[in-house]
Amino acid sequence: MLLDVQTAPTQRYYEAVCYNKKLLTNNKKAISLPFYNPDYIHVFEKPEDIDWDWVKERIPVDYHYDGRFSPTHLIDRIIELEEEKESRQNAEKEIS
Repeated sequence: MLLDVQTAPTQRYYEAVCYNKKLLTNNKKAISLPFYNPDYIHVFEKPEDIDWDWVKERIPVDYHYDGRFSPTHLIDRIIELEEEKESRQNAEKEIS
């Protein structure tokens, strides 16, 4: 039995979006992700629910990916968090 414990997108989701590939997943949260498109992402609960015709169908996939998963954005976010941390620490020093 598969447990419903997935709380974040999987690496497979990111790869499917970045490389414009269809995704077959049991992660129910996939339908609430930003690039979800039912033409390209199918969610199944049990293996018997898999639509093999959809799996075999060759269609052009285009999520209109905008680069938001790029590592450069991660670096920018780390810098932003460090600056926020430093700002909080400075504010705490001024209060004391």
